[in-house]
Parts: sequence; C-alpha cells; structure tokens
Amino acid sequence: AGPTSWGGGRLPPPVLRGATSVMVHNIPSAVTPEQLLEMWPMDGSYDFLYAPGASGGGRLAGFAFLNFASAEWAVAFASRWHGVAWPGLGGRRLRLARAHVQGLDANVQHRAAKHSRSNKARRCGLIIVEGSRWAIVEER
Repeated sequence: AGPTSWGGGRLPPPVLRGATSVMVHNIPSAVTPEQLLEMWPMDGSYDFLYAPGASGGGRLAGFAFLNFASAEWAVAFASRWHGVAWPGLGGRRLRLARAHVQGLDANVQHRAAKHSRSNKARRCGLIIVEGSRWAIVEER
C-alpha cells in the first residue's frame, strides 16, 4: 500500500516537506514499546525508529524519531498523527517536527556516536533499523 493508506486528512506541518526523518513529541508516558509498535507497525514505510526509555523501566521517554522510506511516507504519517491524542489514552496531542538528523545512515551513525560517548545513566529503549527490532538495555 502507498502512503495514502494511512488516511487522516490533517495537514502536516509545512516544515516536513522534503524530510524523511521526523521527531514525534508528546507520546504518553504510559505507552510501552509494544504499544508503540502496535500503533506504528513495521510495515516497510519506515526503516528507522528510535524511542528512548524513561526512568523506571518499561516505558518510553515521551518522544521518538522515525526515518521513512520516502518524504511521501513521512508526510502521510504526519497527516495521520500530527495533532492527534494517543488513541485510548488521550492526553496531549502528538506534535511532529522535522528531525535535525535526516536519512537512515545519518540516524544510525548519530545514534551510535551518541551512545558511545555517553557516560550518563541510561535506560531501556527501543530501536528498529530496517525491520530488525532491538530492545536497548543501556547500563552505567
């Protein structure tokens, strides 16, 4: 299915035009990695998803980065999710913005570099690269 299969009808932020990587803000703290994947299944539309963990384990930090296979997929996703409260949980509306890092390779390199130079306490999170799911359990 093409990008139009997501439906929606909301206009994505104009800043997303031409972007393949987006940041999603305001993901409710009650959302688990499993729920995130239920709502945003690995259907080939995106090739990178990073959702850092929150302290306390098992939950996400409230934001995620996705890189889509094309700018059209990114716009379709934004049309569906920008300005929408998380289904079943309500709360704040999701806000999508253009990510500072664009493209699959750049996102993977950025995440690897950030991980290797960080010496802070880290938490469990979720990363998906080209359809392979990784639960990241980071240690001190």
